[in-house]
Amino acid sequence: MSDKLIELPASFEVQQVGVEDSRPPHVLICIHGIRDDGAWCDTTAVALGEFLNSNVEIVCVRYDRVSSWRLLIGHDRSEIRRDILQQIAHIVSKYPGSPISILCHSYGTKVVAELIANADTQFEWVFLSGSVCHILDVNELRTVLRQPVNDAGTRDWWPILAEAIRPFEFNATGACGFSRFPVIDRYHAYKHGGGITRQHIEQWILPILSTGRVQRIAPPPANRYKKHVATYGRYTLYLFAMAIAAALLV
Repeated sequence: MSDKLIELPASFEVQQVGVEDSRPPHVLICIHGIRDDGAWCDTTAVALGEFLNSNVEIVCVRYDRVSSWRLLIGHDRSEIRRDILQQIAHIVSKYPGSPISILCHSYGTKVVAELIANADTQFEWVFLSGSVCHILDVNELRTVLRQPVNDAGTRDWWPILAEAIRPFEFNATGACGFSRFPVIDRYHAYKHGGGITRQHIEQWILPILSTGRVQRIAPPPANRYKKHVATYGRYTLYLFAMAIAAALLV
């Protein structure tokens, strides 16, 4: 036999055929808080772009900024709710047949809890981050088709401050959790914006929309002490206000 190599002609060609997913996308609506302008929604879209095998569409909903003073005096949120409901209705009309979920942050969590009952559509999942919802808002959250997921930050003091200022309207659920069915509380060692980072969204939010399964976290045993922090915060706030009033009267 000859030592020369024998070249064989190609008998077939390999072709790559793209299979298009015909399922309607799962729409994730992002709603921001009062201390951000919703720019993290763009971060969410970038995270989605590198998340493989996910049939998810990111849509941002924005509303007018709310000043801290309006939050303190307890302004009416009905105008914001109407605006967001109209935006959601428009989104739903553009995605017929798509499951709709919400990712909301901080003050947006309270707005979402109040508008769910009046929405013309039901939401598959509602993801709460930095929540200032009152624990009684769980009554509205029960209308979610799957379950509401509350990502609480054990280093987040903004929900605690919100409860200290207006305890009958806000609770520190974004730090201490709901501890009420059907909300799934997950505790993370981050501050107020930790739940809307690209890393968190890739690891803890998108997999739920892709698989339908929730990754759970055991609550830290030392977390429950924070339920008393809001009480001490109120006392401190009252004493501070009284000190200012006394200084002005002198």
